[in-house]
Amino acid sequence: MVKLRSKRKSKKILIISSTHCEITTEKVIDWLIHFNNKFYRINGEEFHPDFSNEVLIHIDSRKCRINKRDLYKENFYSWWVRRIGNSITNLDSIENYHVLEYYKNNLLSLKCFVFNNVRVTNDKITNLFQIHVNKLYVLKIARKLKIRVPEYLITNIKQSIVDFYFTKKEKVVIKDINLPYFEKNKQEEFSSYTKLVDITLLNKLPQFFPPTFFQEYIEKEYEIRSFYLNGKFYSMAIMSQKDEQTKIDFRRYNLENPNRTVPYQLPTQYEIKLKKLMDTLHLNTGSLDIIKGKDGKYYFLEVNPVGQFGMVSYPCNYKLEKEIALLLSK
Repeated sequence: MVKLRSKRKSKKILIISSTHCEITTEKVIDWLIHFNNKFYRINGEEFHPDFSNEVLIHIDSRKCRINKRDLYKENFYSWWVRRIGNSITNLDSIENYHVLEYYKNNLLSLKCFVFNNVRVTNDKITNLFQIHVNKLYVLKIARKLKIRVPEYLITNIKQSIVDFYFTKKEKVVIKDINLPYFEKNKQEEFSSYTKLVDITLLNKLPQFFPPTFFQEYIEKEYEIRSFYLNGKFYSMAIMSQKDEQTKIDFRRYNLENPNRTVPYQLPTQYEIKLKKLMDTLHLNTGSLDIIKGKDGKYYFLEVNPVGQFGMVSYPCNYKLEKEIALLLSK
């Protein structure tokens, strides 16, 4: 008698994304369906007035109805926080920046509370309260773990940055202290980038200015984007130094002549140090930015817990969307 193999039992997985058209989320969901898993997707934008969705939360009766579905009655096997979403698209009429930020922060607090109280059996991918880490704290921990980081200075005093500039032989960049600035309206997009400091910029500075992050510029052989997932690194080298447009910041993408990217293997001992960093930060996933200097040394820059990984997955054939789906299904 031939014994038929039964189909693997389907598991229900919660997917938390930012918007209904986030392509990375959809790729992971494709793999979840392939592995015969059920999923429930909720987008951060569903809390906003854009869709006129129903939001009703009553903590004493453990009720959380979002878009006519009670989230707290569900029992999920695992979850993945892709992005929680905090953009608002239909409030252009609010011209007061502080009012808009107040509204957005209120919604962010609400979403964090709601998602942290769902029933999930197994460990989750991405710590809900670690979606945004403090870059300065990360750099401090990295240094404690003997992970090399470029020397930096945070100051609001012109003379201090002038002294730092000449100490570093006029090789200094200006960067965001934490998250990059990004704003989008109906006509344009605005974003902050890493910029090389020059004497013209220094001369324009007033004697005092808002506290600003300055970092020594590392002459690089190439940049490395490494996606970390549950103890394993998937790395890619980016040959951004060969293009003047991307030399300082590869995010200034040259769409007509893209940077060459190739799979990359970090040294084992360096990966061990980076894993200690991720463990200390309580992160089981994230995108790490690293520079391989012309001096042969590795320089850690930062980690983004919800950073893009499609840019690593496709060129290097890592199939990271599949790996995430498998991890959610285990």
